[in-house]
Amino acid sequence: DMRGPLRAMGVYYQSFWTLTANPDILQNTRFRAIALANGLSTPQLLFRFCMQQGIVPLTGTHSVDHMRQDLTMLGAPALSEEHMQAIDRLLHE
Repeated sequence: DMRGPLRAMGVYYQSFWTLTANPDILQNTRFRAIALANGLSTPQLLFRFCMQQGIVPLTGTHSVDHMRQDLTMLGAPALSEEHMQAIDRLLHE
């Protein structure tokens, strides 16, 4: 994983295709349950997860509503370590 060394140099990874590249995780039953437990939509959950991993998710939405939902993740509470680990496992299945 190159993010750690890059972060140490003050460089952050930006993810543009965060949602488009991960359609399966957004439909995953376990992922949806974690989103529900945190009061988030599945796209919001994936953005929050990325942010906690030190990834800057970029959004290409043209929808004002979607942009507002995306931006709420900047001040959202952190996900629990249990949920972070569960999501990481789901992404690596």
